[in-house]
Amino acid sequence: MQSIKKILVITHEASFGGAPILLLRLMRLLKDEGYIFNTLVMQDGPLYKEFDAISAQCAVYKKVKKNVRERIKAKVLGNENIPEKLLEGIDCIFSNTIVNGKVLKEKNVFSSIPVVSYIHELATVTAMTTTKETLEAVLKSSNLFLTPCKTVEDFIVSSFSIKQSRIARLNYFMPTTTAVSAVEIKTFKDNHNISASFIVGSLATLEWRKGADIFLQVVSSFFSEYPNEDAKFLWMGNYSENERLKFLYDAAKLNITDKILLLPSSASVEIFWNAVDVLLLPSREDPYPVVVMEAAAHKVPAICFENAGGAPEFIGTDAGTVVSYLDSAKMSDSVFNYYHQPDLLKVHGKNAFEKVKKLHGDKEFIKKQFEEALAKIEL
Repeated sequence: MQSIKKILVITHEASFGGAPILLLRLMRLLKDEGYIFNTLVMQDGPLYKEFDAISAQCAVYKKVKKNVRERIKAKVLGNENIPEKLLEGIDCIFSNTIVNGKVLKEKNVFSSIPVVSYIHELATVTAMTTTKETLEAVLKSSNLFLTPCKTVEDFIVSSFSIKQSRIARLNYFMPTTTAVSAVEIKTFKDNHNISASFIVGSLATLEWRKGADIFLQVVSSFFSEYPNEDAKFLWMGNYSENERLKFLYDAAKLNITDKILLLPSSASVEIFWNAVDVLLLPSREDPYPVVVMEAAAHKVPAICFENAGGAPEFIGTDAGTVVSYLDSAKMSDSVFNYYHQPDLLKVHGKNAFEKVKKLHGDKEFIKKQFEEALAKIEL
């Protein structure tokens, strides 16, 4: 079997979202083991410079101009919008997420380059971000599917009848956290006028799937039931102006404007994780949310819904709390439990930390998973 060392990575975007961040962590880990990467960025963003820095060659989809000769050659090869330099000497294509069918369908059907698709999505995102044509391109062109958890594996098996022989597990990699000083945390709180003794944090794009509206319901329920508690609820993440206005409108109607804080996403969230006491994950669908692991790496337990993705696989019964789907009152009660039981908060935070270290902090284990997965590909 030919050894795979040079890989064309396709990332659907270069935002501060979970998938690009996780991909960069994996690439850094593997680069230290001698792997070489070319990278195709489907949508430009703030992390493009980091993809460029770690890659031998890097380009944004459709942004490379071709002369007439190159366009004709590209059409013949079936790679019209993939810069030719990215394909030179490639042993394997690593497509991150299920949404890259637009480019995978351009791959010539007679190409000998195997495709590995790392799937992080479940039903709703798949339906929202793919078409019949692009999804079919992913399913037909992929020689191997990687999944981060059983929830995603069950989804692709039941939805697309993917054989187990074409699926392998690849854990997310969570590197060591960066130390943050007490002064930095105090400055963060002072800058945002946070004086509460207990801080509940959510970290996600402000949208329906991530449960931005449920977050507000939890806050409203919490202060309706426990009006005198000294708590503050923070939401950090990307948002459009329309979503921001809707979020703040509902907050005002619920009389909780002074109980919440909406912050834009940041390149560094270390201070955020060191400032919050518990992670609130009100997502309706989240395959295996990286925020749960990031929180765990900072000894912060999480509260999530059952039947809403893979978070309960990690949390279990000892690294956070899982409540019934969309039960905002139960979620509110769980916040209260941690607020009034600091010993439980500490134990669950410690358990979460030990889990993330074991499952997602072992470089050698993740490298072994990756290489055993690649060994499944018939070259």
